[in-house]
Amino acid sequence: MKKLIFYFFVLFSTTLLAQVGINTTTPNAQLDIRSSNQVAPASTDGMLIPKIDTFPATNPAVDQQGMLVYLTSDVGSNQPGFYYWDNITTSWIPIKGTDTGTLDQAYDFGGVGNGRSITADGGAVTINGTDGLVSTGTLSSGAVAPSGAGTRMVWNPRKAAFRAGNVSSSGNFAWDDNRIGIGSTAFGHTTQATGQYSTAFGDMAEATGYASTSFGFQNTASGNISTAFGGGNAASGELSVAFGNGATASGMRSTAFGTQNEASGFNSTAFGQNNQARSYSETVIGIGATTYTPSTNGATQFRTANATDRLFVIGNAIDSNNNSSVDATERSDAMVVLKNGATGIGSSTPNALLDIDSNDKGVLIPRVILASANIAAPVANPNGGAILESTLVYNTATSGVSPNNVYPGFYYWNGTRWVRFNVDGENNPTYYTAVGTFDSFSFSSFTTLSQMTITFTPKDDIALVNFSAAGHRFDANCINRVIFFQIVVNGVPVTGWQTSANQSIVNSSFFGDDDITTWETNFSYPVNVTVGIPQTIQIQWTTPNCQMRNSPSTPFSAFGFIFKSYRVLTVIDPNGGGGIVGTPPVTTNVWSQNGNTGTNPFLNFVGTADGQPLILKSNNNEGIRIATNGNVGIGSNSPLDRLHVNGNIRMVDGNQAAGRVLTSDINGTASWQNALANAWGITGNSGINPTTNFIGTSDNQSVAFRTNDLERMRLDTSGNLGLGLTTPSERLHVAGRSLFTNGFSADNAALLYQNNTDYMFLGPQSGSSSNGAAMALFGSTNNNGSNLGGINFSVPIGEVRINHNGGNHVFRANSTSGYSSTFELNDVGFQIGHNSASRSILFNPNNTEQMRLTPVGNLGIGTPAPTRKLHLSENTTSTTNGQFYIEQQGTGDALMHIGNTGGRHFNIGVDTSTDSFKIGTSATTATAITTGTVMTLQATGEVGIGTITPSEKLHVSGPAGLTAVRIANTSLTGSTSNVALDFLRGGNANTDWRIFNSGANLTLGNSADDLATINNLYQFQGVRFIPMTDATISLGQGLNRWNTVFASNGTINTSDAREKKNIQNLNYGLNTLMQLRPVSFEWKKDDGSGTKLGLIAQELQQVIPEVVRDWDWEEDEQGNQKKVNSPILGVYYSDLIPVLIKATQEQQLVIEQQKEEINLLKQQLQEQYKSIVERLKKIENK
Repeated sequence: MKKLIFYFFVLFSTTLLAQVGINTTTPNAQLDIRSSNQVAPASTDGMLIPKIDTFPATNPAVDQQGMLVYLTSDVGSNQPGFYYWDNITTSWIPIKGTDTGTLDQAYDFGGVGNGRSITADGGAVTINGTDGLVSTGTLSSGAVAPSGAGTRMVWNPRKAAFRAGNVSSSGNFAWDDNRIGIGSTAFGHTTQATGQYSTAFGDMAEATGYASTSFGFQNTASGNISTAFGGGNAASGELSVAFGNGATASGMRSTAFGTQNEASGFNSTAFGQNNQARSYSETVIGIGATTYTPSTNGATQFRTANATDRLFVIGNAIDSNNNSSVDATERSDAMVVLKNGATGIGSSTPNALLDIDSNDKGVLIPRVILASANIAAPVANPNGGAILESTLVYNTATSGVSPNNVYPGFYYWNGTRWVRFNVDGENNPTYYTAVGTFDSFSFSSFTTLSQMTITFTPKDDIALVNFSAAGHRFDANCINRVIFFQIVVNGVPVTGWQTSANQSIVNSSFFGDDDITTWETNFSYPVNVTVGIPQTIQIQWTTPNCQMRNSPSTPFSAFGFIFKSYRVLTVIDPNGGGGIVGTPPVTTNVWSQNGNTGTNPFLNFVGTADGQPLILKSNNNEGIRIATNGNVGIGSNSPLDRLHVNGNIRMVDGNQAAGRVLTSDINGTASWQNALANAWGITGNSGINPTTNFIGTSDNQSVAFRTNDLERMRLDTSGNLGLGLTTPSERLHVAGRSLFTNGFSADNAALLYQNNTDYMFLGPQSGSSSNGAAMALFGSTNNNGSNLGGINFSVPIGEVRINHNGGNHVFRANSTSGYSSTFELNDVGFQIGHNSASRSILFNPNNTEQMRLTPVGNLGIGTPAPTRKLHLSENTTSTTNGQFYIEQQGTGDALMHIGNTGGRHFNIGVDTSTDSFKIGTSATTATAITTGTVMTLQATGEVGIGTITPSEKLHVSGPAGLTAVRIANTSLTGSTSNVALDFLRGGNANTDWRIFNSGANLTLGNSADDLATINNLYQFQGVRFIPMTDATISLGQGLNRWNTVFASNGTINTSDAREKKNIQNLNYGLNTLMQLRPVSFEWKKDDGSGTKLGLIAQELQQVIPEVVRDWDWEEDEQGNQKKVNSPILGVYYSDLIPVLIKATQEQQLVIEQQKEEINLLKQQLQEQYKSIVERLKKIENK
C-alpha cells in the first residue's frame, strides 16, 4: 500500500510541477529529498542508490550517461563505492570509495588536462587527522617528473622517487626523468640522485652510484653503495665512504675521514688531514703522511709480492712555513708498519722488524728499580706467567748482594737472571798482569814467588791464569833437577805442575868446574772464582834440596851473552771485573824514551806478539805500518810488498842527475845510471858485442816494428817473420804483394830452395828445358838449373805439362805438413786421392765448387760442408726443379730403399700399378714397394695409414683394439706446449673451427678469417664446461633440446643488482597464480620418463608471458644473429619463483587480516558471552 502511495505521489508531483519533493512540498530542485528531522535525523533518513555486486556484463550506452550505482564488492582493482557511467571513456568512474577526500576531488575537478593543480595562495594546504597522507602508484608507469628550474616538492610514483628543494640548472643537476634514479631521494639546492635507490641532501650534492648517499656541499657519491658527507668529498669506490672536506675514497670499500684525505687502495682508510692510503687495507692517520706508490697490484691485493707495502701509517707533518697547509717538503711519518710486520718509527722505509730513525731524539726504555739480578720483580708479564727472555729495562738503583748485585744501567732477562749490557767495554775481557822486578829464590817447601800475587773482583765464575818464567840455579845441587809450581786461589792450591830436568852450561873458563843450570816454564790453567767478591791468585814454587834463582834485576853473562831472568803472572776475567785491589806492581819491562841497556835481542823487541800490525805515528797520524806478513808500508795502511811507498821517493847517492835511471847490480844494490848506457841510440851504437848486445826480447814475447804508430812487421817467439800481419805461420809470411828481381840469371829462377843436395827453382825461364814457359817450377840435383822434371806453364800454347821419366802420368802435390794429393791414370784406372785425414777432394767446374768429397766419405753437392754420405743443397728460387730426382723410364716402380744390413728396411716410392705413392717395410731385406705397405698417398690426395685404399683425405685403419690418432707437442712448458686440430673450409666466414688445448684446458673456437684469428666459444676445464663469452651462448634451442640434465648442486642464475636495470616491483601475485592450470602429462615421443608435472606454455603465455620462451636466435654464414619465432614453446620455470613468493606474501597478508578479524570476533564473542552471563546472573538474582 505504501509503495502505491509513493509511486502515485511521485507521478502526481512530476505531472503538476516538473519537480519532485520528498518530505517537502516545496522542492527546490528536480528532486528534493528532505530528512525526517534535519537536526536529529533518523537512521533511515537517506536515499539508497541501486546496489550491484559487479558491473553489468554489457556496457550501458549513451542514454545511460551519468547513471549512478553503488558497487558492493571488489571487481578487479575497483573497490566498493559509488560509480557513474562515462560513455565518452566507456568506463565506470568512481565517485567515492577508497579515493575519498578533497585531494581526490581536486585532482578530478581542479582543472583541465592530464594533471590537476591545487592553488594554495591563501594559506598552506593542511592535512589534519591521525592518518596522514598516502600516495600510491605503479613503478615505471605514470607521468614523468616535472623538469626545469624552480622550487618544488615532487613525489614521482613512476620512479618511486622524491624531490624537495630548489633546482637552478637544467643540465646535470636537473630533476628531469633521465636524472631521477629509481627509488631515489634528493633534498636541497641543485642536488642530483641519478643512481638507483640513491640519496642526495644539501647543496650541489651528487649521488650517481647504486644505493649511494651524498650529504652536504658539492659532495659526489658515484660508487655503488658509496657515501659522501661534508663538503667537496668524493666517494667513487664501491662501498666507499668519504667524510669531511675534500676527502676522496676511490678504492673498493675504502674510507676517507677528515680534510684532503685520499683512500685509493681496496679496504683502505685515511684519517686526519692530507693523508693518502694507496695500498690494500692500508690505514693512514694524522697529518701529512709521506706519499708512496704501492708494488704491482698492491692497491687491490695483499699477496707475498706485496709484503713490503704499507699497512699502517701515522703522519706528523709540521707546518714549518706557517701557511696552514701541508707542503710536499713538510710531509713526514711518525710511524710506518709494513704488511710484512716491519715497523719504522721516524723512518718511512723500515729495513728491519723495528727501524727507529732520528738525529735528535732517543728511545726511552722502561725505567725500573731492580732489587737483585736473580729476582724478576718488579717487572711482570702482562699476560701472566714468567717474563720472557730478552725483556729489556733500564735499572735506576744500586742494590742487591754480590754476586747478584745490580747498579744503574741497561739489563735484559736471560730466562733466569738480569744481565747488564756491556757499557764502554766494562764486560770485555779484562787482563790483570803482575811482572816480577825483584830477585826471588826457591826453597825446599812451597813459597810464594815475589810479586806474583793478583787480587781482583771477577764478573765471571771462571778466570784463566797464565804464568811464564825463566831463571838459573843458585847452588851446585840443582843440576838436572825439576822445579815444582802451584796456583793458589784465596790461599788454597788448586793445581800444580813441574818443569822438565833443567839444562846445564859447562865452561870452566867462566865458572871454574861448576855447571850453570838454566830453566824456563809456561803454564795456563782455568780456575773457579766467586763473582763479585775480591779473589787473590798467587804462584808458589819449590825445589827440594836445592835452590833456584829468578833474578830479573841481576843478569849475568856467559859466552858473550847476557842471561836475564823474568817472571810474569796474567789473570784473564772473560766478562771484565772490578779492578785490581791495591797498587799493581810496577815493571821496568818497557822501552825508555832515552833508550834501554842490557836488552836481549832474542827476548826484547819493539813490536807485537799477536796477529796485529805494528803502527808508527807522528802527530797522531800513521806514518809507517809493518804488516803481520812483514810488508812495510809508508803512506799505505795495506802494504802489498816488502816495501810499499805511497808517494814520492828521494834517493841521493851522488850520481843523481836529470834523465838518470835507477838500476840494480847483481847484489840488488840500486844506483843512478846514464839511460843510454844500455840502450840503442837512434844514430847507432859503437863498441857493441853481438854476443851480449842485441835488439829483441829476453823473455817469451814477440818483437813488433812500427811506422806512423802502425805495426808493419812482427818477429814472433817461434822465429816466424810476418810482413803485413801479426800472426806469421812460416819463416817468412807475407800478406800482400811481393816483388823478386835479379835472379840467378837474366831468364832463370828468382827463388831457389835447397833440401840437402836437391834444389827447386821457381821463376821465369826461357831456356830450352822449359820450352819457353812463362813460369817454370822444376827440381834439380844441382844449382845450375839442369832440370829433370817439373811443371811448365806455357803462355804461347796454353798448356799444363807433366814431365816424367817413364811410368804413369801422375800429378802430385806435396804440402809443407807432409801430406800429398795425386791425380793419376794408370793400369788400375783413373784415380784421385789424398793421404790427409783432413783434406777433401773438390770438383770446381766453371771455377765454382759444385761437389766435395770429404775424408770421411761424405759427398756434398751444392754444399762445402756435407754432413751425410750424400748431402744435397741448393740456393734457388725455382719452384719446379727439385734437388733430388729419381725417374723410372721402364715399367717398374720408382723407389728407394732405406735400411740396416740384415735388419729393418723401408721402401719409399711410386707404385705404378696403382698410380700412388707408398711407404712399406720389411723385417730384414729390401722388398717391392707393394710389400708391407704402411702408408699410401693416392694421386687424388687421399692419405691412408694402415690401408692401401684410403677413401678420405686422411684414412687411419688400425688393428683390433684401440686405434688412436695423436697430436703431440715436444714442448713441456707454457703456451708453447699447446696442440690444435683445425677444420678449415676457406672463404666462408664463421665456418672454420679449431679444437686446441690451453694449458690443461680444451678449447673450441671458430673463425671468420680462415683461422687467422680464433673466436673462442667453449672450454673444458677439467671440473667445468664453460662458454668463453659471458651471457651470450645458449645450451640447446627449441628444436634441439637436451633430454635430461643432471646436476648435484642445482643450477645458478645471475641475480646481481649491478647487472640489472629498470628494476620494478612485481605486479603478479595470488590472483595471477589462481589463473594457472597445473597439469600432469606424458611426452608424445615416449622416452621412458613416464608421467611429468608442469604447465601448458600456451596457457601460461596468456597470463605471464614473460616466462614463456617463444623465440630463438638464428645465425647466418656471416655470423649475424636475428630473432625468429621458435617452433616449440618453452617455460622459464625458475622465473615463476618470484610470482610464487609474491603470491605467498599476499596470501600471508590475507592470513594476517583473517587472524585480526578472528581475534576481533573472539573478543566480541567473549564480551557478548560475558554480557549474557551477567544478564543471567541478574535474572537469577531477582
